Amino acid sequence: MNIRNDGNENIVAGRDVYINRAQGTLEKLAQLPTLFAEIDSAFSAILQNANISRWGKQEVFSSEKLFGSLVTIGIPVSIAISIPTRILPLLQVHKENIEPSVFDANTIKKCVLEVLTGLQFTEPFSSHDEVTTWCSAYVRRYGGANEFINVLDNGRSLELDHDFVKETFLPHVLEKALALPRGTDVVEAYKGAFSEKVIDRMAREIIRIANGLNLYEIEYRTLFRLITEIMIKPPHPWIVNSSTQASVLKYNRERAKSHLDEISSKVAENDPRRAVPSALECAAHASASILANYGFMLGVEGKYGLDELIRICDIKIKQKNLVLWEFCEPERFEDGLKEMGLTVRTFSGFLQRLAIGLRDPNQTDEGLIAAFDYVRTLFGYMDKLCER
Repeated sequence: MNIRNDGNENIVAGRDVYINRAQGTLEKLAQLPTLFAEIDSAFSAILQNANISRWGKQEVFSSEKLFGSLVTIGIPVSIAISIPTRILPLLQVHKENIEPSVFDANTIKKCVLEVLTGLQFTEPFSSHDEVTTWCSAYVRRYGGANEFINVLDNGRSLELDHDFVKETFLPHVLEKALALPRGTDVVEAYKGAFSEKVIDRMAREIIRIANGLNLYEIEYRTLFRLITEIMIKPPHPWIVNSSTQASVLKYNRERAKSHLDEISSKVAENDPRRAVPSALECAAHASASILANYGFMLGVEGKYGLDELIRICDIKIKQKNLVLWEFCEPERFEDGLKEMGLTVRTFSGFLQRLAIGLRDPNQTDEGLIAAFDYVRTLFGYMDKLCER
């Protein structure tokens, strides 16, 4: 597979860009889902559950996210892939000093830093300078669980914590991104249109982006403009408005086609496992195209595209969160499905089967081939829906 990372020619962008930095073979990368599942299971066994406390909320531990965060700051894949396994014995020791039902994200970060610090003694090719650089980069980018960048607003220095982002910053950004008419009650519209889980996801992503700037302080208006651009511009915009809809739709359709071609190429070489990353990307971008075409939210973090389209179908089926429909065209979406002989419910079932088929770490080659056929079908649905 010709995976590139040179700007607009990058066909595996954003959340999957760390694959481009892999120094091993793609065959080994295909084994990663199984490895991550084993590590997550071991973590769960240590704590009797898989949850960690972060900013006062419970999250599921993910060794895949930990691996991706390490590669993002420049740690070689061959070393980063070993870190989630190496922290497990340290977590077992730390468990003796905490409440059985509570495990703070800060503890995991301390264990990661402890392992990174020891690399100069355990890894023959890791020098003291390299290890120091990696530790510094990790602390600068991810800090502690409760450490936040400060925002300068009209002479005041405010902590960009979860509550500030949810209650003040995010409604302001969405007012601009959604191009809401003057006089709209932004907070009311915002809380009515997005579920609490989605709001939390957006807030976490904003804090992650801000922390990744490696700054102690930033002007409010600077951060506002940056997040607004990220929210509405490719490669993975969260939402569309009337001025960005056409360009976002065009971008996602082109990306879906690029990845579809990659699937066919790898299947023709009798190597379906190497086509899985492109199949996931094709499904994500085809789903994002459908969402953009009808003005729906495209998704945040790992919920971009396919998972968000499944969520939208669920909302439509259950007729809940109806304020959301003021910003999009749910009736036209449903009419488009009807023209193809589908209902929202049958389309949702199709999407869920597709997701399971691609993400099952124990999937057979035959199962993958079947899942790729689902991706091709989704691409066909995308073409028909987006031409209406």
